[in-house]
Amino acid sequence: MAVGRVEAPNHPDQANGGLTRRYERATALAFVPSESEIASIYDRIAEEFFHHRHDTTTDFDIVGWPWMRTILNGRVNGKDVLDVACGTGVVSHKLFHDFEPESVQGVDISGEMIRISRREIRDKRARFSLQSASQMDFPDDSFDLAISTYGMDYIPDLSSALREIRRVLRPGGSFVFLVPHPNRNQLYYEGGGGEGPFSEGWYVETWPGAGGVEIPKHYLKLGTWIRELDLSGFNFKRMHEPHPLQPAMEAAPEIYQRYMRGPRTVIFDAVTEGARATALS
Repeated sequence: MAVGRVEAPNHPDQANGGLTRRYERATALAFVPSESEIASIYDRIAEEFFHHRHDTTTDFDIVGWPWMRTILNGRVNGKDVLDVACGTGVVSHKLFHDFEPESVQGVDISGEMIRISRREIRDKRARFSLQSASQMDFPDDSFDLAISTYGMDYIPDLSSALREIRRVLRPGGSFVFLVPHPNRNQLYYEGGGGEGPFSEGWYVETWPGAGGVEIPKHYLKLGTWIRELDLSGFNFKRMHEPHPLQPAMEAAPEIYQRYMRGPRTVIFDAVTEGARATALS
């Protein structure tokens, strides 16, 4: 697989976000990576990825989680929650910090990520297991809520994963997940030399951490995400295109300026049953 470490560019504007911009590029993959290939990449960078959580000026911290927290308000307390592609447990930790779930079960295909989650989160209500979202060993109707942040676009067999998530959710359960917005992916595509609209498929991006590591990601359009949810038995409820709140102008002006070029994240909210309502915010 043609992914791995690349040389970090020597860029004079690193302190002002130049390094991040220099890495905002993507190149197409001619094949679908396997779960084991993706897992091996995250096994190698797990510790540095975990320490990256201290960077509180990322899209996730400035935009993604504030919106997710608002969307999840009133839906977590006293509930059994599944954290899909939980990584190092950053979101599971936030669930315990901001809410009072009955339990949180995290799953991920990276053994090193799961090891760190178990090490860092000692709450007795938390469990973490090495599992593929496409084939989980939980009984039917095990959870009230499933969440995922920046994880669904790394799953090779998306259809199977969505069906599995639907299977383990109880009647009336919800699935709320955040992925990069196609608008953001388009910018990465152009940064990699692409012309015109990007084609759906697998691309390689470079994560600035660990000296530069190439990571495969699945680029999909908004309509494809919604169609996949429908085909998997979910009722699409709502789509959010988050934008920075006013305090972000002072806390992270670089992030704020990025969003002036259009949305960079999208949050999908789907339910296992109930009235269909398609709204955009």
